[in-house]
Amino acid sequence: MDEIKRRIDNIFINGLLVTTNESGKHVNQLFSNARLETLVGARLKEFIFEEHGPAVKAWFYSDFGALEMCTKVFKPGENVYTCIDCQKNGTCTMCYDCFQHSEHVHHKNKNWKSNKPDTT
Repeated sequence: MDEIKRRIDNIFINGLLVTTNESGKHVNQLFSNARLETLVGARLKEFIFEEHGPAVKAWFYSDFGALEMCTKVFKPGENVYTCIDCQKNGTCTMCYDCFQHSEHVHHKNKNWKSNKPDTT
């Protein structure tokens, strides 16, 4: 477990500190989403899937609805959906694609735009 924690810490530290010495700024002012994805996201995905074959990775990213929940990280302004009939709590949300390919499309539902993150 300590080895896993060390490797994840290294991914974040190396990814976030690679290009800046500026202080007092929010991470969104220092890095674009694409840059963070390259520096951190891509390496985390490599780490997560390194001991699994390509079939597991393909299943994880599939559009077959095999996962029990939507795994998308919402960007500001994206449509977010909640099935009122099935929700367990207020955090049960899904993206447009998951919603459209689910049984929930015929249930009572609510949709809204995701909030813009605070950059102060």
